[in-house]
Amino acid sequence: MKQNMLSPGSNMRWESSRMMLPEHREALLARKREQLKVKKPMLDQQQIEEFESLIRDSIEFVFPLEFKVYDDGHFREITGLVDYINIRTNQLHVVDSKGDTNLIKFVDIVDLRSN
Repeated sequence: MKQNMLSPGSNMRWESSRMMLPEHREALLARKREQLKVKKPMLDQQQIEEFESLIRDSIEFVFPLEFKVYDDGHFREITGLVDYINIRTNQLHVVDSKGDTNLIKFVDIVDLRSN
């Protein structure tokens, strides 16, 4: 049998196993993202009341808030002014520094701080 130029002394039959398809790469990355997911922390009633008070004060006195939001196993942070509270959908309309409006559900808020 002819020697392989890539790895001398090895069998050509297994050389094709060195290749990784894009589908395999995507599957590995998706698996890694799944493993990094965390459970949503539970808030007690006192924390929820503090959040409500801080949101109310932010609307009244117009100062920005820093939201830590749970989003499908990961956390993301949003900083901005609370523009509107939609009672029907239980969402906050938060305008960030770029002028974009972010919709944040009350149940997804994990932490809230004044800026």
